[in-house]
Amino acid sequence: MKYIYTHLEDNVNRLYAEMKILSPSEQSIDTISEKLGIEVCYKEISSRAIINQGTQIIILDKRLNKSIIWEKFCHEVGHILFHKGNQLLMPDSFRLYQEWKSNNFMYHFAVPTFMLRSAKIPMDSDQAIQFITKTFKVTPTFAKHRLSLYNQKVFSQTRSVLYG
Repeated sequence: MKYIYTHLEDNVNRLYAEMKILSPSEQSIDTISEKLGIEVCYKEISSRAIINQGTQIIILDKRLNKSIIWEKFCHEVGHILFHKGNQLLMPDSFRLYQEWKSNNFMYHFAVPTFMLRSAKIPMDSDQAIQFITKTFKVTPTFAKHRLSLYNQKVFSQTRSVLYG
């Protein structure tokens, strides 16, 4: 069955292709931030994205472990790429919408579908979660959710083929 990518998956695929990053081993904060022109700072404050006079900055909380820092970086890249404005000045509903969009982006950017599809993911769920955790350097909770998103998508496409 042919997999049909969503608009978000297509955007992530295109972004990685433009950066010439084709495998999980090539993913890193340093490489991605350099290719996207984003300055990264590590401080003892919560992670955030700032665009100031055209300069794109991501501040990452250095107190967190490496996997969580990677996840936060991917979330903040979503803000840099897709959002404008100061969240402190916007209505809660719009701020929450931006957070939802960046969270959704984060799962697909940290563990891109095209990389998942080319990997030999174990059939056993626990082994698959361990594989994604190790391969993509994310937390097990993150890997479990990403695997669930992927499986739901595959199941919905299979179901639509079977049941029209």
